[in-house]
Amino acid sequence: MKDKDEGKPLEPLAAKMNEMAKKYYDTSRPLYCARHGFVDEIVNLSSLRSYLKPLPVRCTRTRSHLSAPPDAAAEDHQG
Repeated sequence: MKDKDEGKPLEPLAAKMNEMAKKYYDTSRPLYCARHGFVDEIVNLSSLRSYLKPLPVRCTRTRSHLSAPPDAAAEDHQG
């Protein structure tokens, strides 16, 4: 480490790293994310399988309703 090689004390750096790790931990918890609008909902782990089961069908249906990008139609007609 540069600071260690230069003989600087490492406590301020360690304190800053610990503060950053705590902030990351605190702001990545599901309830924090839900309160701040970062997630749509929180699913109980025991019901996750039944929650995820219909998703492939939903994704397939959604995708089939998407229109082609405007460039794709022009390329098809050019040859």
